[in-house]
Amino acid sequence: MKRFKGEVAWFCKSRGEGMIYSPDHQQVFYVHYSAINSNQDFKVLNKGAEVEFVLYTNLYMSQVEYVKEVA
Repeated sequence: MKRFKGEVAWFCKSRGEGMIYSPDHQQVFYVHYSAINSNQDFKVLNKGAEVEFVLYTNLYMSQVEYVKEVA
């Protein structure tokens, strides 16, 4: 699995979803809270946070499969 670095463009805590901007791809990718690697009970991403992520791609779309904030 290739990991990419990016930045959280936005994340809605109430809906549990958002977008991550990838400078490598020069586009944004959808992220769901279930993809967040965190020890917290309530998983969120902070806007502007630097993250490391893995993409899931099929014939129809690409979305974030795994994401972790870089400390």
